[in-house]
Amino acid sequence: MVIGGYIANDQRWQAYLGAWQQAMESYRVKAFHMAECASGLGPYARWGHLKCQARAAYLVRNILNKHLAASFAVGLRKAVYNTVCADLENEMIGGVYTLATLACMKLAKDWALKRGYTEPISYTLEAGGSGSAEVFRTVEFLAAHPELRKRYLVHELVSRDKISAPQLQAADLVVHQVNRAFRRVSPLPRDRVSVVDWLQKKPHFWKTLRA
Repeated sequence: MVIGGYIANDQRWQAYLGAWQQAMESYRVKAFHMAECASGLGPYARWGHLKCQARAAYLVRNILNKHLAASFAVGLRKAVYNTVCADLENEMIGGVYTLATLACMKLAKDWALKRGYTEPISYTLEAGGSGSAEVFRTVEFLAAHPELRKRYLVHELVSRDKISAPQLQAADLVVHQVNRAFRRVSPLPRDRVSVVDWLQKKPHFWKTLRA
């Protein structure tokens, strides 16, 4: 299980949104979903694996790496979490998705503070995603406690879907690639077009707990 996303200032996000929309129009899709593309589902069925990888690499190389500042991702194995955390710890932490989300927020906060940014960060979280109900129980708790918002440098947390918030499509892409590498047990043949290699050419902070 992986939680992740990107960070950028308003100017960078606006530039990203314009470039992303142009790419979607060129690809003739409403949005880019990396998992569906890699599986050849829905509107991506006609693309094939190589075209999917090539187009994903283009999005990373020419849009994400150009306009956004850094990516963050935290991967946890649910079996490890369930082994370590009993019911009491689970209640206090909020669950595996909450733990990973807070860990991502800490990575983003640390990155910002090290670069002299002190302005609180606005987060967009996927509505209806895996574990979203669990995560939003915790973000509502954070929103109600100013001292915790200050600790995590949180300005606001909003819930949106991937169509209305293309920022989540960028997060989806990096999460898919980190999860693919995280779950890899034995070496797999490398893709002719390596999306993860392009992702790693930009500052990235990916943490994983395997077991």
